[in-house]
Amino acid sequence: MLRTMLRIRLFEDRVGGLAHGLPGVPAAGFRGGAEAVVTGVCGALRPRDRVFTPGDPHRRLLAKGFDLAVIVREALGSDDSRTLGKGGWADVVDASRGLFPCGGEMWGPAVATGTALSDHRLGRPHVTAVVVPPSTPAGLFHESVRTAERWSLPVVFVVDASRCEDRRVPSLVDRTRLGDVPRRSVEGGDVVAVTRAVNAAAREARSGGGPCVVEASLTTPCTALAATEDRPVCAHDPIAAYQSRLEALHPTVRRAVATIAAQEDAAVEEAVTAVRDRLVLPDPEVAAVGLYAHGPERVAS
Repeated sequence: MLRTMLRIRLFEDRVGGLAHGLPGVPAAGFRGGAEAVVTGVCGALRPRDRVFTPGDPHRRLLAKGFDLAVIVREALGSDDSRTLGKGGWADVVDASRGLFPCGGEMWGPAVATGTALSDHRLGRPHVTAVVVPPSTPAGLFHESVRTAERWSLPVVFVVDASRCEDRRVPSLVDRTRLGDVPRRSVEGGDVVAVTRAVNAAAREARSGGGPCVVEASLTTPCTALAATEDRPVCAHDPIAAYQSRLEALHPTVRRAVATIAAQEDAAVEEAVTAVRDRLVLPDPEVAAVGLYAHGPERVAS
């Protein structure tokens, strides 16, 4: 779990800065933090279970173990990427890993519920998990949860309010009438707690218990531990918290943690360098080719 969280953060730091320096490539608006939620969600599910992270779709690719070079090519819009430089990582599909297009940040709960309904009708035994930003419209969230309840669909809605700025946003769960849908609350910065909560919800859903809502929020005040000019670190930093937890187990763990961090930093740097050195952007003339399906030609009678 530490390796996954580090990879997400190092990837965002490196690729976010790189995108600013490439012509025609939009700057990546990475927010940082909250790595514990997506890591816990992906770590708690089976390989083919469905996972939607509409707010940060690249994070599920990293947490699902995609090759770093594949994700870097998507980030930079390379013409040899999976989406041919047109769609980006939000449109990457890999059914063997439970990955489908996210449908935009607002529509995540609806897309996830629709996917779960399709699996239900086709007799597929998959659980669907969706990470829901706290800014999601309450009406859409309510309809998605209640639809999943009506069909007893195995959907785990994980409301991710684990960033410090989310403390200023009214609770999405409190603003939504959930009826009898089970609700769990968990410390959003604790990757172990998130993993256990999602795993328990998935087990119940898989056995026919229907949907569940897991609210990953902050239960303690925001207290700065250390800060730099470009990245403040607070008590809710999930990586620092998990590192401290591991190092408290035994003094020798500190050396292993440092080794993992160095390995992930090297892996991200290697992938970025390899892709950038051979980067070819798509020809603008073919930007709209292959985006739409054409129906059969109609012959005038």
